[in-house]
Amino acid sequence: MTARSSIERLVGITNRLGELIGQENGILTHHRAHELIVSQPEKERLVGDYEQEMQQLRQDPLGVSGASEETIDRLKDATRRFQEVMEEHRRLVQSAKSVSDRMIKTITQEVSQRQRPATGYTAQAQMRVPFPRSQGPVSLALNQVV
Repeated sequence: MTARSSIERLVGITNRLGELIGQENGILTHHRAHELIVSQPEKERLVGDYEQEMQQLRQDPLGVSGASEETIDRLKDATRRFQEVMEEHRRLVQSAKSVSDRMIKTITQEVSQRQRPATGYTAQAQMRVPFPRSQGPVSLALNQVV
């Protein structure tokens, strides 16, 4: 495989991966994260292909010098666009995780407050029991996959 065809293949993979991540950004923007699973197999395949092409370029760094300046420029442009899409993706995922974490914290506090009310005095001026003996500890299961 020539340096030009390897770089052209890398440009194609990078562009397609960027398009796919861009579509995922739209899905995240519209709060439909459950739809991300559909593109996962193609994304994994593209990432594998990308890593393979990058490995080949690392093994033959002099082969890149045989590529035309136009081909190298196309690779640089594709990489720049891909990095921009990935930065947006990072912000969207971080935002979704932050919202999810705050929601879980709020739910946990509410459950805890309802199951273990604040101590104080009852209407009959008797000390309120903070933890009824019949009630066990509060337990929550959490799946942080976003």
